[in-house]
Amino acid sequence: KIIMAEKSVFNRLLIALQARVLDQVADTPDEPGIRNIDRDLGQIDNYTTRPQMAGGANLFIDFPNTDYTQRQLKTQLANIDVLLRLAFDPWGSSSSLSPEDVRQKTLIYFEIEHRLVLALQDWTADGLLVLPMKRIAAVSEKREGDRLSVRQLLFKCQFVDYF
Repeated sequence: KIIMAEKSVFNRLLIALQARVLDQVADTPDEPGIRNIDRDLGQIDNYTTRPQMAGGANLFIDFPNTDYTQRQLKTQLANIDVLLRLAFDPWGSSSSLSPEDVRQKTLIYFEIEHRLVLALQDWTADGLLVLPMKRIAAVSEKREGDRLSVRQLLFKCQFVDYF
């Protein structure tokens, strides 16, 4: 008899993602990183008071699409999209006319994104995933009015869902 998991795969994956990212890419006094991780509920899209982003980045996670294929008995193979939105305040100018130290400080968020990808690429969420996470796209959001910089990272992975 197949025994169902006590918690949703999405619940377990979100919690595992939070732990992995905070372990690998956390904001520290010595190195900027990710300060907060939450489900993406539109926190940076719909607000009356602009969210605080001082210091490190904020990461918002969503599972926007999952395709299921029926397997034997009561199991389905799930191909899941994991959308990560990395949001931060620009710290300064990246213009070639700016001093090198200002540009390096401003561009630190590309380094945070790189560390995030290194932490998640080929990760299996401690055995939860049957095919590990693979980055398939990275896009900058064009935003008006709030001066937030937001990068979208799309990963794909696979798990088996038991009923």
